[in-house]
Formats: sequence, structure tokens, C-alpha cells
Amino acid sequence: MTSFNPSFIRTLSDTRSMIDFESDLNSINTINTKIKELDSINNNTLMQHRSRLTQLTNQLETVKTTIEQLKSSPKVQATKTSLITLENEIFQIANNLTQLAMDISSLKFKHKENINKLDELENNLQELKESNYIDNTMGIGRSSGGDSASISEKSKIIKLKLYESLGLKLNFDKGEVLILNKQANKTNVVKIDDSYSEYFISNLVWDNL
Repeated sequence: MTSFNPSFIRTLSDTRSMIDFESDLNSINTINTKIKELDSINNNTLMQHRSRLTQLTNQLETVKTTIEQLKSSPKVQATKTSLITLENEIFQIANNLTQLAMDISSLKFKHKENINKLDELENNLQELKESNYIDNTMGIGRSSGGDSASISEKSKIIKLKLYESLGLKLNFDKGEVLILNKQANKTNVVKIDDSYSEYFISNLVWDNL
């Protein structure tokens, strides 16, 4: 029978105990659901902007038609004020159209980013599930020490990849999590304290993403 160095067994056990797969999988599934919800909201907002764009375009055509009718009227001077008002409305509508076009372009970009991020998370989640399944199936007693350590190390690497894809940087030495919020162009630092529950920390991290 193969004997293992007690120090190695203890180190391996400590490494495995640091990884709470069930909690991690629940957290990842929660993140996955949140991204899908954001994607649905972006789609709805995009549809609303498109509807508003069509409405403003129709209004613009109506205003242009009205201006042409006023210009052809013999009472041009009497309607000068109305013409100025209508032209100001055209200018404002044109600005709104430009802003809406920019918003739609931004939403499309964010939508694509969310899709890519969702695909990446789903792939990493699958890798983590497979790694967890292999780890639980093989067990320490049925695998060599090197294989178990390799599986645990791979699981940690996959988790770190997941965190980094969400904009998180882990500083184990200081017990901190750096949260990079690209949309707000800012970085927040969250202290990981044992006095805080995992639920509280998860919500705090999510709110700052």
C-alpha cells in the first residue's frame, strides 16, 4: 500500500477545504442568472429606443410637411413665428435622434459584451463542474497525490479565471478584493473580514460590479 507523507496529506486536505464547491457553484449560478436578467433588460431597452426612434422619425416627417405647407401659404410673414418654432422643434428632434442612435449603438455593444461574458461564464462553469465531479469521483484514496493536487489546483485556476472575467482581482495577502467597474470607470476595494457572511460579501461585490 502506498503511504503518503503526513505533511503532504495535511496540505492537500487544507487546500481542498478552502474550496467550497457547492457555495462556489451557487454563487456562479447566481451571477449567471444576473447576467441573463441584465441581457433581457438591455433587449427591452433596445426595443423601446427603436420604437421611440420610429416615433420621432414620423414626427420629423410631419413637421417637415407642415413647414412646406406654411412656406407655400400667402401668409408667410404671419406664420414666421410658427416656422421658427417648428424649425427649433426639428433641431431638437434631430438632436434626440442622434442621441438615440448613440444609445442604441452603446446598447448593442453592451449586449454583445454580455453575450460574450455569458458564454465565457457558462464554459468556465462547466469546467468547474467537471473538475468538481472528477475530484469527488476519484477521491484521495483512489488517485495519486499528484493527481488530486493537480485537480484541486485546476479548480482554483478556473475559479480565478471566473473572478477575473467578472472584473475581480483577489489579493490574498491583504485579504482584499479589487472590483473593477468598467462602466463607471472606477475601482472599489472590499475587505474580506470573517465577521461578514458570504451572503453579505457576495451582494457587496455584485453591487459594485
